[in-house]
Amino acid sequence: MEPSLCILTFPQYYQNGRITFNIVVIPRNLNPLLPLEAGLPAFADTELLFKAMVINSLDGLPLAGNALESSSLIIENQITSSREIWEALKTQMELTDGMKISDAESGKAEQRSGDALDRYKNVSIRKYLPDSYRSSFNFVRARSKYAVTGDEYSCAIKNKNTENTDKNTQRDVLSWGKVTALCLRNPALAEKAGLIYKASIAVNDAANLFENGGWLYTGFAAGSAFEGLDGMKYAARIPALKGLNERVLFSAVQFPVAQTAVNNVGYDEVLKDAIVYDDGFAKIVHANQPVNQD
Repeated sequence: MEPSLCILTFPQYYQNGRITFNIVVIPRNLNPLLPLEAGLPAFADTELLFKAMVINSLDGLPLAGNALESSSLIIENQITSSREIWEALKTQMELTDGMKISDAESGKAEQRSGDALDRYKNVSIRKYLPDSYRSSFNFVRARSKYAVTGDEYSCAIKNKNTENTDKNTQRDVLSWGKVTALCLRNPALAEKAGLIYKASIAVNDAANLFENGGWLYTGFAAGSAFEGLDGMKYAARIPALKGLNERVLFSAVQFPVAQTAVNNVGYDEVLKDAIVYDDGFAKIVHANQPVNQD
């Protein structure tokens, strides 16, 4: 059985001895107005209680067994109930916008998280690198076999002779997963709906917390209605904060919190991205506007 909830942690900045971060809780394509599971309340009726977990080392990927709970967690926008928001959103979309939010649509096999991976496991996507990108730095050649710089992309578009294999969908019928995604596009709405929480923890100098970096993730605290729920938790990589009074923090990649160590060489490139972009700034800025379809 797939986990019902997903919890992600997005650090924002370090200032005045505290790390400020956002907690994102996602019901995984479930109706938030109905009981999450047998014996549990609906997501919309639950006041979520959190605990911040820290791993004070970057030696390895985040493991639950290496984490300690921070005692200094502060939630700025605690939500006791979001039912009014979800009901108003459903009314707005169905009565005013002519859409239909369907539990049946949410339960379809193609709506599950791994369906797209299964459907397109033998399909690759190629990307054209425009002149503006190649002129922005000392470009020699593409580092990926899926990046092209010649006419391959244009030729593929013009010479396409295969049928479209994507299924036609009813665009006026929505799953709850799509409604949740809509909420997350509007942070103010997402906060009211209980999807985004603003939080912070203190960095304890006496314990040298994050002096050399570490991991930060969030779980449900004792006393929370979902405390025993086996949700998916993702950690953010925190860079070394030694000698700093303030710093912008950015999590370009979220790392799953595992119970046991996993040897996965695929994390090498992912870790590189997490390190390079942990300040939240793009490294190559360019703009390109094609003059025609070619």
